[in-house]
Amino acid sequence: MDQEQLKRASALADLGNVKQAIEEFHALAQRTDDPNEKLAAMVSEASCLNSLRRFSEARAAAQRAKQISNNDASSAYAENEEAFALWGERRYEHALQIYDRIFSRFPRRLRISENRELYEAAVTQRGIILATVGRAQEALPLLEEALAFTISDEKRSDIFYNLGYCFQIMNQPEKAKSAFEQTLRLCTDPVGILGSRYNLGTIYANEGAFDKALHELEWCEAHLGDGDLRPDYVYGWLFKVLRAAGRHAEAERYRERINV
Repeated sequence: MDQEQLKRASALADLGNVKQAIEEFHALAQRTDDPNEKLAAMVSEASCLNSLRRFSEARAAAQRAKQISNNDASSAYAENEEAFALWGERRYEHALQIYDRIFSRFPRRLRISENRELYEAAVTQRGIILATVGRAQEALPLLEEALAFTISDEKRSDIFYNLGYCFQIMNQPEKAKSAFEQTLRLCTDPVGILGSRYNLGTIYANEGAFDKALHELEWCEAHLGDGDLRPDYVYGWLFKVLRAAGRHAEAERYRERINV
């Protein structure tokens, strides 16, 4: 019966009824005496909580799963969910420590076909975190590998965004532009769209393509509420671009808004 409830909860998650799935997984983990079912329910609960960005709850569920884990495979799955939750909490170095541990402790387990989903998730997320903390040379091969995985358009857009950021760090503006343009083709997340258009604007500005830069940066100014991009950054670039284009009166208005 518990196995049936596990399947039912998984089906709910697959259909997008994530909150109900969390309740089912949690109830099963509390009730069942089967250690494998309890562990599967806890890891699945953590995964669903992560998908809803309830990261502290997800981390707690993953840690509970780790406490009862009795084999390498289950430990790796629980650690993957804990690392993802730490990424969501912006505790990047802690998350990287866990991903490093996953790859060092379970290299053979990760290569088994039945664990392919875990391998791909760990490679992708480790690459994204390395890019986020500016370790572009390490992130690049992981992100490029991740593009070959069977993933959603939204996840692919995340990968392209982080590739663009890596190429910016490595002073490869043409590759960065291409990556951010790919992000915009795939992304539906306002935060990702805002970040990509801002980065494109700064690249165009550095190239002296002021009309293109203004097009992107003025769009960003109109959509600042879509993400956590600081207004100062946008105003600062608008000031620089307008001044470089000889539009000094307009530039001065943005200078006055910086740090206000």
